Amino acid sequence: MRVPNGASVAALNLSACDLTATGQIVFGLRRTRYDDGVDIAPLGATGVDLTGGCANYSVTFDTPVTVDNENYDYWLYVRWEGDFSTNLRFQALHAGYLLEVSPAPNYATFNDVPIGHPLHQFVEALTYWGITAGCGNGNFCADAPLTRGQMAVFLAKALGL
Repeated sequence: MRVPNGASVAALNLSACDLTATGQIVFGLRRTRYDDGVDIAPLGATGVDLTGGCANYSVTFDTPVTVDNENYDYWLYVRWEGDFSTNLRFQALHAGYLLEVSPAPNYATFNDVPIGHPLHQFVEALTYWGITAGCGNGNFCADAPLTRGQMAVFLAKALGL
């Protein structure tokens, strides 16, 4: 899944087991430049000594990472250090992020939601992500009633279902 542009990645959560005496699991977030693949330094504390069993381990970034998909690729990674036996494993790595609506563009897709309209920023975000194409004839119809079926389509598209 691609994290939306402008989202703030605030934390990583690793579900892992370390039943070794010397093993260590290291996890984190990396960023590479989109144009040349040059690896940028890890984006946050990553080394975690998990000795002692199975649990969830979290890293919270001091400064959340703002996603810039236009210029960078982002990678979650997990690597083992020390003992590489089957007693060192992970089940899942999750990134926690906050979505923020992109700033309003300086154009209007729909005639009835022009620049400066209180809903402009939000309608344009839905249009950009392919969640809506409006109601036809160049309009969004912001004041029109919405059926449960239409809401189901909006939600399914927005949530990537």
